[in-house]
Amino acid sequence: MRALLIVCLAVALSGCAGYRTSRLPPVAIWPPAEPPIGAPIALRFYGVGRVDTAPAELSPVGLRIAVEAAERAYRDSGLFSQVQSGWDAGGMVAEVGLTVVTGRIRQQGLVLASLTYEQFELKLRTSFRATDGTELGRVEVSEIVRVYRDPFVFFVMFSRYPTTVTAQVMYDLHRATLVEALKKGYLKPTPPAEARAAP
Repeated sequence: MRALLIVCLAVALSGCAGYRTSRLPPVAIWPPAEPPIGAPIALRFYGVGRVDTAPAELSPVGLRIAVEAAERAYRDSGLFSQVQSGWDAGGMVAEVGLTVVTGRIRQQGLVLASLTYEQFELKLRTSFRATDGTELGRVEVSEIVRVYRDPFVFFVMFSRYPTTVTAQVMYDLHRATLVEALKKGYLKPTPPAEARAAP
């Protein structure tokens, strides 16, 4: 009830408000306590959009938010010697696939009025690869964001996406991905050059 009141207040003040459903478990320890990997990593992105079951073009703004959130999360983790985005960057590779599923516009009834909202499911699938291209493992995480809109100013507010909430959710998805990859042993410290050269 308290969360709903906060949403209602935000809608009343701005006409648009985002609210996460907390499907994603919170990350308990950040940055991770594990030792640094010691290697650079390249982030490579691709995105897919869907409206219900129909394919749709993914918003460039949404993809940009995902890229910026990933770069921040990977740098904040302190695990890698360098973090870069792009297909030309070297080192380990994290192939990040983002799927955004947009639900139908719905109404949520209240005592004196109703709120219009859309539900977005953000699915993140990351494949980690070694420098030689060998796949180390995959991690999949997801979260749902509801975007409430004031029905009286719907057409005015349609372009005002709550990017702050989405950016925080994307950041948390990448954090959860790294924690899970460490837990499953996909990311391990790079041995010293002397150790690699030893017979």
